[in-house]
Amino acid sequence: MDSPLFLKDFKNQKVVWEYRGFAGDYALAKSQGGWFDLSNWSTVKISGPDAADYLHRMSTVNFKKPQAGQVSPGAFLTGKAVPILWGYFITVSVTEFLYLVPPGKGEFAAEHLEQFHFQENLQIALAPEWKALGLWDFLLSELHLAEPMMPGFAVPDPATGAWIWKDPFRSSLSWVLCPEKEVATLRNIFEVLAIPQLGYRLFEFFRLDAGLIAVGEETTDKTLALEAGLEHSISPQKGCYPGQEVVERILSYGRVNRKLARVELENWDADMALPAEVVSLAGAVAGSLVAAEVLPDNPQKAYGIAYIHRTFLDKPEELQLKSESAAAPVKLRFRS
Repeated sequence: MDSPLFLKDFKNQKVVWEYRGFAGDYALAKSQGGWFDLSNWSTVKISGPDAADYLHRMSTVNFKKPQAGQVSPGAFLTGKAVPILWGYFITVSVTEFLYLVPPGKGEFAAEHLEQFHFQENLQIALAPEWKALGLWDFLLSELHLAEPMMPGFAVPDPATGAWIWKDPFRSSLSWVLCPEKEVATLRNIFEVLAIPQLGYRLFEFFRLDAGLIAVGEETTDKTLALEAGLEHSISPQKGCYPGQEVVERILSYGRVNRKLARVELENWDADMALPAEVVSLAGAVAGSLVAAEVLPDNPQKAYGIAYIHRTFLDKPEELQLKSESAAAPVKLRFRS
């Protein structure tokens, strides 16, 4: 394989940021797919007789009747329904669960779960023996899985012991959570099959394209889970968990005042400091752009995510970023 073009420190870990340049990685992903090294993600193991009950009470996921192989995006909230953590739960068995969390969140996740664990019969620990990879637009049949992929479930790979599942938010992405000792085997398989490695910058671009928030970086201690678009990670009609009363009150009697929106930006300025205020042509504050990335094949445009006040979501009008120095206004449009 080609040598990495550009390495970068991303949340205190060195990653392959671009493999063949941003545009080159993107073109390859669109034409033949590829794979991402996601070993900068962390896994926390929660195991023991009381593990399911503990996670059911503390997280936004329904673990009342856990099924082996079940994969659920899930969060931990404060009592005011502010997201603290977000990631993917993998049910290994009714007494063992893995929680895959984004870069830089591993130790914090383990500490948070341990902080609220008292008399329950369970163990919580970082599990560095598990490493994540991502497959983009790759036919999983090439891995000869023992059973077909089902929405919301991971399939075990009999050859490596990895768990493999389709991402619920990005149809082209499949996750592989693999024992560390088998990662080299999988990478060799990718090389034999001529599946190229892609840079992590492209993985982040696809995250923004899908409208997924980075909890902690793109939220504050006042951001509500429903403002951050985390409805997809909250099990409906679930029993008590921290923040549940606030969530149910909003869903039953009202709505949030602002909402995360997928946006496209025209006349993009790569030097724009974020977060950036979003305003109407008349100067009224409409919201805040919290993250954006230039389109790999069009440097004049970018995709991003922004918190937009519901007034402007209900009656869309032309919006732009507030700037005193931009040569041309950075226009903002909502994406469907």
